[in-house]
Amino acid sequence: MTVSEGQRHQVHGLLRQVLKAAVTWGYAMRNPAGVIENTMVPKKEVLFFDGWDEIIAISDELPEPQRVIPIFAAGTGLRPEEWCALTWADITDEHVSVNKSWTELGGLKPYGKTEGSKRHVPLRKFVRDALAPLERTNGLVFQSDKGHHIRIRNWRKREWTRALETANVAYRKPYAMRHSYASWCLAAGMNTFALARRMGTSVQMIDNTYGHLISDSIERETALLDDFDNSALPFFSLQDENEEPDEHPNP
Repeated sequence: MTVSEGQRHQVHGLLRQVLKAAVTWGYAMRNPAGVIENTMVPKKEVLFFDGWDEIIAISDELPEPQRVIPIFAAGTGLRPEEWCALTWADITDEHVSVNKSWTELGGLKPYGKTEGSKRHVPLRKFVRDALAPLERTNGLVFQSDKGHHIRIRNWRKREWTRALETANVAYRKPYAMRHSYASWCLAAGMNTFALARRMGTSVQMIDNTYGHLISDSIERETALLDDFDNSALPFFSLQDENEEPDEHPNP
């Protein structure tokens, strides 16, 4: 009871997995954690940026070699540990290949959170234009002043926080760039299945985390269905039940 509710939920879930494996391997007769309810703690509200104006304002306040980071991260939805690991070999004119991650503690890994994190993300024109002036080398796309991987914790304290303050933008963590990509994609009409593939996560996670951000989703879906009906049935219209059909209907 001395840990937070969120940590309690995670620790209990991990313990339940360990004990389940113990039962499978014959080390235990039953899983006592399996009969104890593990209540899910409501997630905190997801913070994202209002639009490209804020992203560009932050970009302008970062050091020259790193100014593309906010545009790239918000335009592709990559996790910080994913864009930190990118090399120019991972980028083409059409897409970026996400096939590894880098963290200060874990070093370079062949993929991110799961094997499903490996994916191709299309590069929108705005992101391609931002990358164009950068010199393409055999090394990292985004790097520290010394040419090494960016240490996110240090970068957030020294560069990111200062850039938001100078740009007069309310503080959000760097992960908010990924949240922004998701919310903007949903607002543009991208379906959750396609978005889940581009973000390297599950449809359920997209729906649980981002679905509520789109206030006009019902209106948008209705409009899409109406447009489909209008294009598929151009010569037909609903008639009153008591209305006699035309003797010579249009073909």
